[in-house]
Amino acid sequence: MPEPDVVSWTSMISGYIRCGKIDKARELFNRNDAKRDVVTWTAMLAAYARTNRILEAEMLFNEMPEKNIVSWNSMIDGYARNGRINKGLEMFWKMKERNVVSWNMVIAGLIRNGRINEAREFFYQMPEKNVVSFTTMIAGLSRNGKVDEARVLFDRIPDRNVVSWNAMITGYTQNSRLDEAFELFEVMTEKTVASWNTLIMGFIQNGELSRGRILFDKMRQRDVVSWTTMINGYVLEGKSEEALRTFCDMQMDDWVKPNEGTFVSVLGACSDLAGLSEGMQIHQDFIILFGASAIALKEKTSVSTIAPEVSHRAEGRPGQASAIAHGQRIRTQGRTGTGRSCSTTVLTHTVGTIALGCYSKIWFLQRPQE
Repeated sequence: MPEPDVVSWTSMISGYIRCGKIDKARELFNRNDAKRDVVTWTAMLAAYARTNRILEAEMLFNEMPEKNIVSWNSMIDGYARNGRINKGLEMFWKMKERNVVSWNMVIAGLIRNGRINEAREFFYQMPEKNVVSFTTMIAGLSRNGKVDEARVLFDRIPDRNVVSWNAMITGYTQNSRLDEAFELFEVMTEKTVASWNTLIMGFIQNGELSRGRILFDKMRQRDVVSWTTMINGYVLEGKSEEALRTFCDMQMDDWVKPNEGTFVSVLGACSDLAGLSEGMQIHQDFIILFGASAIALKEKTSVSTIAPEVSHRAEGRPGQASAIAHGQRIRTQGRTGTGRSCSTTVLTHTVGTIALGCYSKIWFLQRPQE
């Protein structure tokens, strides 16, 4: 077998990085027989910078025998992510050569650290701008309440893409200017599922759940974000029956599968059940069908003895169960003290009926084909 060359080594190291195994990648990088070039060094450096391990990135950067523009840009981004934007600016001015990505990194970093006025100054000083430059500023200005200025920039973009359109729509919804968001959405020449999701989410976040639902019903194609956004909207409004009914409808979509975020929202609906036994049964059924966690009811009711078997089952899928449980803890704690309650008889009967229908649909989809 031929000896691996630098391309092979870089590919293996990058593979570990893509899988989130950065320490394993570093072990491979440090091997005496490893072949490295500037691309290999930069891949390792960028991995540290992206995962907020800025001190390790800094040490590696200082050890690099050769640096390229990507190495410098990675460090600027890493400093900005860690709240050290001044250090990022220092590196930016030290660069012998800068490209549009370098400028965009600084602008994004300044915005991330709440320095919108400086970001604006950098934007207008740029020798060359691309659609990312404009979109970054539009998003930053909108988050700081300067949506009219953002619209001026949007109208100046020579080559708008769907990301810039969505950023402007989001800007309007963030500032509760829903009619303008809808008008812009209507004139989009190319709407993607993400565009629909952006506006639906904006309506829901501004308390316009019914408008969000109307838009949702008009979608020709939906993804997991579309469904989860709608389910979560109902949960936030305290409409548990509608949330579960929407989840049941989701099961009939052959192209979409629930993810952990979906289950967090669905369990949020279940945790609103006033009848513990009925709610617990639904949670157990979800575990059987989907491997989800029922810890929400345990924490909501402060009963430490319920469903030890459920906890045991949840351990069967530790990654999924822990993520769902963590999300549900946040949701449950956030509701503590709100005083919102539901009628035990009406809610448990309604949700129980919906859940039964949901399970029958799931059984129908999963039954053996004759």
